Amino acid sequence: MKKKILYFLLTIIKISLLLFFIINFSSNQSFAKTNHCDFNKSKYLIELNNKNNINQINIKTTNLKKWHKNNLKILKNEGKRINQNLKKNFKSIVEIKYVFGTCKYKAKIRQTGDVKDHIKLFNGKIFQSLKVKLLNGNVLGNIRFKLLIPQARGEDEVIVTNILKSMDILSPEIFQIKTNINGLKTQMLFHQEADKEFIEQNSMVESAFFEGDESLIWDEKNLENLNHLENFSLARMTNTKWMDKNINAKIISSKAYSKIQKIYLNKINNNNVYYFDIFLLSNKNKNFLKKWITFELIMLSTNCNHGLNGINRKFYWDSFYNAFLPIFYDGNCKIDYKYNLRLIKHDFLNTADKFYYRKIFTSKNIDEVKSKLLNLNIDSIRKNLKGNKKLSKIEIKNKINIIVKNLNELKKYFHAQDKNYNSDDEYINNFDISEIDKIFKKKLSNYFFLDLDIKNILPFDKSKFFKCKNNICNYQNLEIKKIFSMSKKQKDAKYFFNNFIDKENNIINENFFVNNNKIKIRRTMGITFTVENNNIFIKQNSPDDWIVFFNSDLQNINIDFSGFKLQDKKYLKRFNDNGLTGCLNFFNINFKKMININHQNSNCEDSINIRNSRGEIQNIKIQNSIEDSLDIDFSNILLKNVYINKAQNDCIDLSFGVYKIKNSKMSNCADKSISLGERSILEIQNAKISNSDKALVSKDSSILNVKNFELQNVNFCASAYNKKQEFDGAIIYLNKNKCKDGKLYNDNISKIIF
Repeated sequence: MKKKILYFLLTIIKISLLLFFIINFSSNQSFAKTNHCDFNKSKYLIELNNKNNINQINIKTTNLKKWHKNNLKILKNEGKRINQNLKKNFKSIVEIKYVFGTCKYKAKIRQTGDVKDHIKLFNGKIFQSLKVKLLNGNVLGNIRFKLLIPQARGEDEVIVTNILKSMDILSPEIFQIKTNINGLKTQMLFHQEADKEFIEQNSMVESAFFEGDESLIWDEKNLENLNHLENFSLARMTNTKWMDKNINAKIISSKAYSKIQKIYLNKINNNNVYYFDIFLLSNKNKNFLKKWITFELIMLSTNCNHGLNGINRKFYWDSFYNAFLPIFYDGNCKIDYKYNLRLIKHDFLNTADKFYYRKIFTSKNIDEVKSKLLNLNIDSIRKNLKGNKKLSKIEIKNKINIIVKNLNELKKYFHAQDKNYNSDDEYINNFDISEIDKIFKKKLSNYFFLDLDIKNILPFDKSKFFKCKNNICNYQNLEIKKIFSMSKKQKDAKYFFNNFIDKENNIINENFFVNNNKIKIRRTMGITFTVENNNIFIKQNSPDDWIVFFNSDLQNINIDFSGFKLQDKKYLKRFNDNGLTGCLNFFNINFKKMININHQNSNCEDSINIRNSRGEIQNIKIQNSIEDSLDIDFSNILLKNVYINKAQNDCIDLSFGVYKIKNSKMSNCADKSISLGERSILEIQNAKISNSDKALVSKDSSILNVKNFELQNVNFCASAYNKKQEFDGAIIYLNKNKCKDGKLYNDNISKIIF
């Protein structure tokens, strides 16, 4: 009997162990399916965003036969140009091999590049530049990227982009990486795309992007004519889907598109080869102008002239400053003193370019750029270089010294020109389009000039444009997205956006002093604004009123904001036509000490929006928000005391930064009391949360550490998860588990740790 019982118990144990392994194996399989990796991403949230942790990128195309067949067609096609119709997408698997494990993602890949230096036969295999779009997962926070043949870019493309990054110029991540693409092992250049993810990684909000429009440079009747109408090529918007967000996105894009087209036409009018009017591009803003001067000087002194060509330039529009910033792209760079001298000897610029560049190649500007160059952190630059051609510190210093020498030679070159050169220095507002008409009548018959009045922009339907050709004009309803993106097919109509009629400006810029600190503000005329000693009183008199404190130091100040109470959410917009989400905004502020902010009654997406700021705020009190109460982005802020009551969405929303909250009390938050996201870190010392849907949320590569908290009447205590593809999981550390059963949630790539 005892033997039977023992046998029965052993059988039960065996079955239990078997079930245990089956359950664990199946759960691991399920984990792998959702995680896409053979490691737990939540353990490597920071490491996943370090390119030095990537060993190799492998790509395997699902239908290799069709892929190879298409590649052979590209190679066999006559001429130097790649047939645009052969740039087809193919389903593939992209494998990222990190030092700590491997991830596999579904993707689409296609040939990229305009000419055949981007595809070649190598040891019987095809070596080509690729455009990759991941269908799940990301690489370094990127969904889209390119893998380029290194020879298709200049030999110094990687070092130049790192120098520009160090000088605070927008530059994509470019580095060498080992690859295995359908069996071909080689080194390629990882090239980040200039898109939403790129701009957010550079601590900026999404806005309109533009690039030179290549559609006019190709002659369909003569494919080898690469410069067909190049001098008349203008700009196109690259992220037109962004305009679907709301009518204000259309207004912002229209304003920017009109301006960039005029700047291109101004270049055409002055017959410049490379030079664009940086005073127009910067809107004469001092900080933006400095960036443009730095960009132009570095590009010429590193022989990245290719990236100064109108069809290769890329631009980011800042809707607050109404100005453009340059984005480095395709410079074909060569840091070489002798090469620079040869260019000068052959007089590589025309008279118009030399005249305009002489204006910025001044001793003052060159000395400032030299100072930046000679004070660069060489160790940091070297650390950012990756691949088999990683330069030594001495080699980097030598490159920088050559750039300095080139700057000196270029200054001599520009100032040796005729100072009496007579140039029509008037802006494009007076540009006569008859000259461009003459060209297009012969070579591009299906073209039109357009005007757009802000009053004729509609949220969802087509907008009414004033359309002209050969002095014959009429109003026509057209889709803005199609106009701004410009069709690449020459047979399709081409639209030149001639003028945008904006609304009357009701914005005031002013400065005032508190505690001997100069404070800059921008506000609508409807705002009532008074200063009494250390107290600032702000009253909103209509739902469209707003105010921004920017580029200032604040200390020992009490700010009291009284909002216009909006009853109906249907009038709420995500952001206004200046790109602002808050009624009360703080941009690039140094919060020094004893800052107290009181806000009542919001009708904006955010009651208070803080961006690109640092320091500490003593007290924040917010009541009655129609959406989020406090929204902070791209900042490093200590909040000592926070009190928030009644938010119809989130009480606190933090992203892209490092934050700390000492004491907080949040009640009646319709959605989340604390929402942490987009690669942020937050420490909360004490939190009291009541009558809210979700108390603590960490998402999208963020880490939340809560020391002490009290909850009353909440549906979810803590949630950690991944929401957006460009990010990974999240972590929440709770000092004690005060969450009741069923009040916790985390997905398979996130963790809640007690």
